[in-house]
Amino acid sequence: MDKYQDLISETSFQKACVGFIEQGDNILLGRRIKVSSGLGLGKWSGIGGKIGDEEDFANETVEEGMIREAKEEVGIDIHRMIYAGNIKFIFQNSHLQSLDTDIFYIEEEDWSGTPRATHVMEPQWYSKVNMPYDRMFGDNYLWVPSVLLRKKIMAVNVFEGKENVDFFLEEV
Repeated sequence: MDKYQDLISETSFQKACVGFIEQGDNILLGRRIKVSSGLGLGKWSGIGGKIGDEEDFANETVEEGMIREAKEEVGIDIHRMIYAGNIKFIFQNSHLQSLDTDIFYIEEEDWSGTPRATHVMEPQWYSKVNMPYDRMFGDNYLWVPSVLLRKKIMAVNVFEGKENVDFFLEEV
Protein backbone atom coordinates (compact mmCIF):
# COMPACT_ATOMS: atom_id res chain seq x y z
CA MET A 1 0.00 0.00 0.00
CA ASP A 2 2.96 2.32 0.63
CA LYS A 3 3.74 2.65 -3.07
CA TYR A 4 0.28 4.18 -3.61
CA GLN A 5 0.39 6.81 -0.84
CA ASP A 6 1.62 9.65 -3.08
CA LEU A 7 -0.94 8.84 -5.76
CA ILE A 8 -3.73 8.66 -3.17
CA SER A 9 -2.74 11.97 -1.57
CA GLU A 10 -2.65 13.69 -5.00
CA THR A 11 -6.08 12.37 -6.04
CA SER A 12 -9.42 14.07 -5.42
CA PHE A 13 -11.99 11.46 -4.41
CA GLN A 14 -15.78 11.26 -4.33
CA LYS A 15 -16.90 9.17 -1.33
CA ALA A 16 -18.97 6.10 -2.27
CA CYS A 17 -20.30 2.83 -0.84
CA VAL A 18 -21.10 -0.66 -2.04
CA GLY A 19 -22.96 -3.35 -0.16
CA PHE A 20 -23.24 -7.09 -0.59
CA ILE A 21 -26.61 -8.24 0.72
CA GLU A 22 -26.96 -11.86 1.82
CA GLN A 23 -29.87 -14.28 1.71
CA GLY A 24 -28.80 -17.81 2.57
CA ASP A 25 -26.06 -18.81 0.13
CA ASN A 26 -26.96 -16.00 -2.26
CA ILE A 27 -25.90 -12.38 -2.75
CA LEU A 28 -28.13 -9.65 -4.19
CA LEU A 29 -26.62 -7.92 -7.19
CA GLY A 30 -28.13 -5.25 -9.34
CA ARG A 31 -27.82 -4.68 -13.09
CA ARG A 32 -27.27 -0.98 -13.65
CA ILE A 33 -29.89 0.33 -16.08
CA LYS A 34 -29.22 4.02 -15.38
CA VAL A 35 -25.88 5.56 -14.40
CA SER A 36 -24.83 9.17 -13.98
CA SER A 37 -21.33 8.88 -15.45
CA GLY A 38 -21.78 6.19 -18.10
CA LEU A 39 -19.60 3.87 -16.03
CA GLY A 40 -21.10 0.44 -15.50
CA LEU A 41 -24.23 0.63 -17.63
CA GLY A 42 -25.59 -2.92 -17.98
CA LYS A 43 -23.06 -4.35 -15.48
CA TRP A 44 -24.00 -6.41 -12.42
CA SER A 45 -22.66 -5.02 -9.14
CA GLY A 46 -23.19 -4.77 -5.43
CA ILE A 47 -25.77 -2.23 -4.29
CA GLY A 48 -24.48 1.28 -3.64
CA GLY A 49 -23.39 4.59 -5.03
CA LYS A 50 -22.01 8.03 -4.32
CA ILE A 51 -22.26 9.64 -0.91
CA GLY A 52 -23.37 13.23 -0.37
CA ASP A 53 -23.42 14.05 -4.08
CA GLU A 54 -26.78 15.85 -3.95
CA GLU A 55 -27.90 18.75 -1.79
CA ASP A 56 -30.62 16.73 -0.02
CA PHE A 57 -28.01 14.41 1.50
CA ALA A 58 -24.84 16.49 1.38
CA ASN A 59 -23.97 15.72 5.02
CA GLU A 60 -24.86 12.04 5.17
CA THR A 61 -22.45 9.48 6.61
CA VAL A 62 -21.31 6.54 4.52
CA GLU A 63 -23.62 4.26 6.52
CA GLU A 64 -26.57 6.60 5.94
CA GLY A 65 -25.68 6.63 2.25
CA MET A 66 -25.61 2.83 2.13
CA ILE A 67 -29.09 2.71 3.70
CA ARG A 68 -30.37 5.35 1.24
CA GLU A 69 -28.83 3.66 -1.80
CA ALA A 70 -30.34 0.26 -0.91
CA LYS A 71 -33.79 1.83 -0.56
CA GLU A 72 -33.47 3.87 -3.78
CA GLU A 73 -31.90 1.16 -5.92
CA VAL A 74 -33.70 -2.02 -4.87
CA GLY A 75 -36.37 -0.98 -2.33
CA ILE A 76 -35.03 -2.72 0.78
CA ASP A 77 -34.35 -1.46 4.30
CA ILE A 78 -30.96 -2.05 5.90
CA HIS A 79 -30.95 -2.24 9.71
CA ARG A 80 -27.30 -3.16 10.33
CA MET A 81 -24.17 -3.59 8.23
CA ILE A 82 -20.68 -4.94 8.70
CA TYR A 83 -17.77 -2.84 7.49
CA ALA A 84 -15.81 -5.01 5.04
CA GLY A 85 -13.08 -2.58 3.98
CA ASN A 86 -12.27 0.10 1.45
CA ILE A 87 -11.28 0.24 -2.20
CA LYS A 88 -10.01 3.32 -3.96
CA PHE A 89 -10.77 3.54 -7.69
CA ILE A 90 -8.32 6.00 -9.22
CA PHE A 91 -9.14 7.16 -12.75
CA GLN A 92 -6.16 8.82 -14.40
CA ASN A 93 -6.51 10.78 -17.65
CA SER A 94 -10.27 10.37 -17.54
CA HIS A 95 -13.40 12.46 -17.08
CA LEU A 96 -14.49 9.92 -14.44
CA GLN A 97 -14.31 10.96 -10.77
CA SER A 98 -12.05 8.79 -8.60
CA LEU A 99 -13.97 6.98 -5.88
CA ASP A 100 -13.09 6.27 -2.24
CA THR A 101 -15.49 3.38 -1.65
CA ASP A 102 -16.39 1.80 1.69
CA ILE A 103 -17.55 -1.80 1.38
CA PHE A 104 -20.26 -3.37 3.54
CA TYR A 105 -21.59 -6.87 4.08
CA ILE A 106 -25.26 -7.08 5.08
CA GLU A 107 -26.31 -10.36 6.65
CA GLU A 108 -29.71 -11.92 6.02
CA GLU A 109 -31.19 -10.89 9.38
CA ASP A 110 -30.00 -7.29 8.97
CA TRP A 111 -32.28 -6.16 6.16
CA SER A 112 -35.97 -6.37 5.32
CA GLY A 113 -38.29 -5.95 2.38
CA THR A 114 -38.55 -7.51 -1.04
CA PRO A 115 -35.95 -6.45 -3.62
CA ARG A 116 -37.61 -4.85 -6.63
CA ALA A 117 -36.53 -3.26 -9.87
CA THR A 118 -36.32 0.53 -9.94
CA HIS A 119 -35.50 3.12 -12.59
CA VAL A 120 -31.77 2.63 -11.88
CA MET A 121 -31.31 -1.05 -11.07
CA GLU A 122 -32.70 -4.52 -11.73
CA PRO A 123 -31.96 -6.84 -8.76
CA GLN A 124 -31.19 -10.55 -8.95
CA TRP A 125 -29.89 -13.16 -6.51
CA TYR A 126 -26.67 -15.01 -7.34
CA SER A 127 -25.01 -17.91 -5.58
CA LYS A 128 -21.88 -16.83 -3.68
CA VAL A 129 -19.99 -19.61 -5.47
CA ASN A 130 -21.30 -18.74 -8.94
CA MET A 131 -21.05 -14.97 -9.20
CA PRO A 132 -21.37 -13.53 -12.75
CA TYR A 133 -17.88 -12.01 -12.78
CA ASP A 134 -17.87 -11.98 -16.59
CA ARG A 135 -20.81 -9.53 -16.47
CA MET A 136 -19.53 -7.40 -13.57
CA PHE A 137 -16.90 -4.67 -13.49
CA GLY A 138 -13.65 -6.19 -14.76
CA ASP A 139 -11.84 -5.98 -11.42
CA ASN A 140 -14.60 -7.51 -9.26
CA TYR A 141 -13.17 -11.02 -9.47
CA LEU A 142 -10.02 -9.67 -7.77
CA TRP A 143 -11.65 -8.40 -4.57
CA VAL A 144 -15.30 -9.46 -4.23
CA PRO A 145 -14.42 -13.10 -3.34
CA SER A 146 -12.52 -11.87 -0.25
CA VAL A 147 -15.53 -9.81 0.85
CA LEU A 148 -17.88 -12.78 0.37
CA LEU A 149 -15.53 -14.86 2.55
CA ARG A 150 -15.98 -12.16 5.23
CA LYS A 151 -12.40 -10.93 5.01
CA LYS A 152 -11.80 -7.23 5.53
CA ILE A 153 -9.85 -5.67 2.67
CA MET A 154 -7.98 -2.53 1.69
CA ALA A 155 -7.49 -2.15 -2.06
CA VAL A 156 -6.38 0.32 -4.71
CA ASN A 157 -7.40 0.02 -8.34
CA VAL A 158 -5.74 2.35 -10.86
CA PHE A 159 -7.18 3.01 -14.31
CA GLU A 160 -5.88 4.84 -17.38
CA GLY A 161 -9.14 6.04 -18.85
CA LYS A 162 -11.39 3.00 -18.36
CA GLU A 163 -8.58 0.41 -18.59
CA ASN A 164 -7.27 -1.20 -15.39
CA VAL A 165 -3.48 -0.73 -15.20
CA ASP A 166 -2.63 -1.55 -11.56
CA PHE A 167 -4.29 -3.30 -8.63
CA PHE A 168 -3.35 -3.89 -5.01
CA LEU A 169 -5.28 -5.88 -2.40
CA GLU A 170 -4.47 -6.48 1.23
CA GLU A 171 -6.60 -8.52 3.61
CA VAL A 172 -6.51 -6.77 6.99
